[in-house]
Amino acid sequence: MSLKRKVQKAKKKKAEKELKEKVMSFDRMPDCCVVCFKDFDKKSKEHHDTWIIVERREQKRVSLFCPDCWDNGLAATKEYVYKKQTELEKHLIKNEDPVQRRRKVAPNKQDYPEVNDYVRKGISEGGKNE
Repeated sequence: MSLKRKVQKAKKKKAEKELKEKVMSFDRMPDCCVVCFKDFDKKSKEHHDTWIIVERREQKRVSLFCPDCWDNGLAATKEYVYKKQTELEKHLIKNEDPVQRRRKVAPNKQDYPEVNDYVRKGISEGGKNE
């Protein structure tokens, strides 16, 4: 048997094994939402399209979420992630002078250097030394 054939056979065997594990995990699927305990209608096409199934193979656990609970969970997670302040930000805010912080957030016009500050003295506009 050629090497190419052996590789194909191994891939096919692995895919069949994964499919078998997924099918077996449906036996562990609950009949209701794990958060609000709303019943899941197994015969409803709409429920199959809208409800979310989360499989954790390591723990051999399958969870079922209704659309409302899933959206609420995502919203809570996003709020937590976006509003969470990192330890570095807390440290910088705590140790920073309020006046300097205001200048960083909304600098005044005098905080920027003038263009004339960068012009070399001793050179005229024509480019010749004075």
